[in-house]
Amino acid sequence: MSLIYQNFMLEVIEVFIENLLSRVSGVISICFIGSRNTQEGVAEESDLDLMVLIDDTEEVAPDVKNVIKNIARMVNPILHCQIYTLTEFWKYVNEGSPITYTMLRDATAYYDTGFFETLQKLVKIGSIRPTNKAIEKQLTLAKQLMKITYHSVNKGLIHNLEGAVVSSAQSILMELGVEPPSPKQVPAYVKKFLVDEGLLPEEYYHIANKVVQTHKDIEHEKKTSLSGKELQDLYNDTNKFVTRMEQVLVAIKGERKD
Repeated sequence: MSLIYQNFMLEVIEVFIENLLSRVSGVISICFIGSRNTQEGVAEESDLDLMVLIDDTEEVAPDVKNVIKNIARMVNPILHCQIYTLTEFWKYVNEGSPITYTMLRDATAYYDTGFFETLQKLVKIGSIRPTNKAIEKQLTLAKQLMKITYHSVNKGLIHNLEGAVVSSAQSILMELGVEPPSPKQVPAYVKKFLVDEGLLPEEYYHIANKVVQTHKDIEHEKKTSLSGKELQDLYNDTNKFVTRMEQVLVAIKGERKD
């Protein structure tokens, strides 16, 4: 980061602090917590993330968070604020939240009444540490995310494979003058207009039926997951199906030209 940009960044933060303190009461801390476009340091022209801590032990305006965000946008669009009330932040500290712990460890306070920097000292000497509850919560979250990802990948891949089978089959059927069938009708149409007419071996009907039926089972949760081997086999079969459809289409068009 150049000295020029560093000075610019500091100036933006100072203007924000001045405007915020003049318009919002109960501000405890304003901290720089990072840059959105880089993980180490601050990149030129990157957005700046600030954490604003508000004292809510006394009455706080219900729209205070929106007010703070509007002030940030007015000062400079590169400013983005994560806003916490004192009770919220203290709850996260007590729970040993990894996000809060990281903030306390790495953030730089540009305005502080003493609260945030005191917590930073406690983190530094090891008096604030992630709790067993926080550790277990993060592991539970990781398992949930893996489960969600697993099902998303299954659904996403089989949806694309079914789309490839349906689209390639519809292409040939339209070339033959047949109205394009719906996805669930594709296997029957492949059998009637392509296999029974001698344009395809019967194994291509079975491929179409397998892919379309598997997609239906996943969508209706009759089948909750597919193994890596099952996905690979479906991919290979679909690739074989699409390749053969292209060959047949080329042959049909060639015959018509002749």
